[in-house]
Amino acid sequence: MQTKNLGRGNVEIGLYIKSGFRWKDIEVELDMLETGSIKSVPGPFLRVSNANPAKTNAWYVEYWAAKGDKCALRPVASDRDNQYYYGKLPIAFKPNIWFHLKYRVRGDSWFSQWANGKLVHHNLKAGKEWKVPAGTVGLGCHISPYNCKTLCDNIKVSLLVANPPNITLGILQPLFHSQSALLGEKKLPADSCKQIHDASPVNNQPRAKNGLYWIKTDLQG
Repeated sequence: MQTKNLGRGNVEIGLYIKSGFRWKDIEVELDMLETGSIKSVPGPFLRVSNANPAKTNAWYVEYWAAKGDKCALRPVASDRDNQYYYGKLPIAFKPNIWFHLKYRVRGDSWFSQWANGKLVHHNLKAGKEWKVPAGTVGLGCHISPYNCKTLCDNIKVSLLVANPPNITLGILQPLFHSQSALLGEKKLPADSCKQIHDASPVNNQPRAKNGLYWIKTDLQG
C-alpha cells in the first residue's frame, strides 16, 4: 500500500474496479480490517472518476484508528480535499478488528453509510464543488509514512435501479404476465409467500403489504 514518488497526492487508491467508471447509483458492502499502525487512515473510495494520485477525483470514506469512533466522507476533486463530512461509528475503529461497512450513493451528490448495521450518514448531500456524476469503487488510504495494511473481504457491489422490476422465479406462461401483473396476483401466482415477500424490495423493505395473494399449489400447472 506504499507507493514511491507519488508527488503531491493526498490519498492513494491502491486497487479499483477498471470496468466501473460509468457506474452511477450503487450500493457497496464490504468487511474491512486494518492491521497496520494505529496512525493508519484506510477506507474505500466511491465514485472514482480519476485514480491518478496527482489528479484524484473520488469520494473517500476514511477511518482514523487514532480517533476512536470518528470517521468522515472526504470528497477529493483534482487532488483537492478541504471538506470533511463527519460521522460517528457505533464502536471505535481499532486495528485488528473487522468492521462490516455499507454505502449507498445516488445522483451526483447523495451519500449514506452504515457501520456494523448502524446508520452513520443518512442521505448526506455533498456540496456542489464535490459532485461526481459517475465512477467506480476503489480501496486505499490517506498517504502517510505509517503505511496502511488493510484487508478487505466479502465485497459486494449492487447497481440500483429507479423502478424495481416485477419478477418471478418461475416460468411465466404466457410471457406478457410479467408486464401486466404483479407477483401474487391472479394472473401471476407465486410459488410461495416468501417469494412474494422477497421480490422487488424498495428501500430494503418488501413492496408487498399484508393481504390476500395467489399461490400456485401445483408447480407443474
